[in-house]
Amino acid sequence: MFSHPPHDPYLGDKGARVVLGESIALALARYVPGLPYGSSEAGIGLTYHLLGDPGTRLSIGPPEATVTANLLPVTSGQRVALHTLGDTLRLEADLVSTVQLTAIRLDRSDATGTVTIPATDYTTTPAFPDTAPGGQGGRRYHLSYPTTLTPDSYTYTFHTTDRYGLPGSFDVVFQFVTTLLVDGTPIP
Repeated sequence: MFSHPPHDPYLGDKGARVVLGESIALALARYVPGLPYGSSEAGIGLTYHLLGDPGTRLSIGPPEATVTANLLPVTSGQRVALHTLGDTLRLEADLVSTVQLTAIRLDRSDATGTVTIPATDYTTTPAFPDTAPGGQGGRRYHLSYPTTLTPDSYTYTFHTTDRYGLPGSFDVVFQFVTTLLVDGTPIP
């Protein structure tokens, strides 16, 4: 019987990859020492030799992102319709993985091409890479990017890569649309 490592409330049930050997070692470290001497499950780690090479990577999924534009939740690839006044735009993204994120990039694409936003134009909390002793091991970042809306169609893309090279991306689409109204009624 396999005992899963405890659920990490900061990461949820989605993430990236784990190495089978790491999973086994973590299960043994967290579960077996708590068993009473002579327990029937004391040799739980010995049953895993049938699964093959412990260095095999198990894919749990790509890094995930949760994004808002001026506090409005955004769905990747769907057009954002902001209802805020003014030309200020603030993109907020929570970027997470069950393993370490090794790359974070923000791009802006429009009809003229794609430009990478310099890391100095946005803030990540904690600072990237997260190497502080009390940090989360580079598994969770909050990215905040303030900018100005322009009357044009463009897409911001958050790119992430985990330590095993598994990529993740999230597209925030702004489409410039004009609507002619007569007495408050749109004219097709």
